[in-house]
Amino acid sequence: MPRIGFFGGTFDPPHNGHLELAKTALDGMKLDEVLWVITPQSPLKTVTYSTLEQRIAMVSMIISGLSGMVLCDVDMKREAPYYTVDTARLIRQRYQSEVQLYFILGGDSLGNLVKWHQAQELIFKRLNGLIVARRPGDALDMDSLETAMPGISSATTFLNMRQMDVSSWKIRRKVSQGDSIEGDVPISIADFITSEKLYRP
Repeated sequence: MPRIGFFGGTFDPPHNGHLELAKTALDGMKLDEVLWVITPQSPLKTVTYSTLEQRIAMVSMIISGLSGMVLCDVDMKREAPYYTVDTARLIRQRYQSEVQLYFILGGDSLGNLVKWHQAQELIFKRLNGLIVARRPGDALDMDSLETAMPGISSATTFLNMRQMDVSSWKIRRKVSQGDSIEGDVPISIADFITSEKLYRP
């Protein structure tokens, strides 16, 4: 039975933290594929800072040549709102077979997961489990989460990965201030951000 992990976001821009998470999940959880699901517009965010086409290009760059990494268009082919519970349902439909489906996310997102649209259905009906990477300063309280949603602890597997203090908003801020983003993104994406004049004030 195929083991598929997916993680979604606006990827505005995708960065080395995303890539480290995807690689660690692929290897550590013995997944067959990691799907990068680009969300045209997150239900939790009011704006994006680059076009969908630009984000597709950047995700394609960051996974280029990497076995097991797949750009997935399920959210791009449907209308808003882009709830993760619907994304999981559509991924299962696309495979048309039994799959073990895992949602990959950061510890900061896990802390808010109980507030997501149809969170119970997502975690306990649509998924086989959650794959979580802790992030610096995420202040995750699993006891409180378990109280709010019994069973979430047993559904969660934490990855053993090196922590990286990188995020899309920090990269956008650096670019807007004229600071270097070396080490935050691959060179190809840094060059693309420059050539496309992204994230400038």
